[in-house]
Amino acid sequence: FRNVAVHSYRAIDWHVVHAIAQTHLRDFSAFAQQIQGHALRGAARE
Repeated sequence: FRNVAVHSYRAIDWHVVHAIAQTHLRDFSAFAQQIQGHALRGAARE
């Protein structure tokens, strides 16, 4: 999923996203928390 998001591939295979979410939900949650923290730190600087 990271490669799809980071490298801006033109199409997302939602079957793959679903499979990843089902088997690696903790990884996705940790990734989302990192993104949220980064966004909040950026907002605090403005």
